Amino acid sequence: MSLKGHDLAVDLSQLRMIGTVDLPLMAYVYASLNNLVVDSADDAVAFAQPAVASDQAGPVWTELRNVLQNALGNTSTVLDEAGHTILRIADLYAETDGAAAQELNSVWAGGTPAQLHLDGEVPVPGPPAPIKTA
Repeated sequence: MSLKGHDLAVDLSQLRMIGTVDLPLMAYVYASLNNLVVDSADDAVAFAQPAVASDQAGPVWTELRNVLQNALGNTSTVLDEAGHTILRIADLYAETDGAAAQELNSVWAGGTPAQLHLDGEVPVPGPPAPIKTA
């Protein structure tokens, strides 16, 4: 039996929380980490020592750092896209049930409902940093 009315609105609210709070926050964290890794890219200074070992380690380090940087950036992008997709799915389901849509829109009229926040769930502190790739 499919959910309707209030029960559907409750489930759709949970999807909205995932799409507006959880996934955007994860995307924000990964974008921030991506930028921290980008900021560590001063290889010329790090590997300027005349030792042969550093000359051999430099290119390997740069390649590994770039892989990590790109993985963090790509993960942020995918999490952001997943959040938008989940919000679209919730909206499409709401359109199938007028009572659920009305309740959902009423509960969310003032933004993210505080009563839906779980422990540790916080809104995104701001826009994510731009993703940088190597």
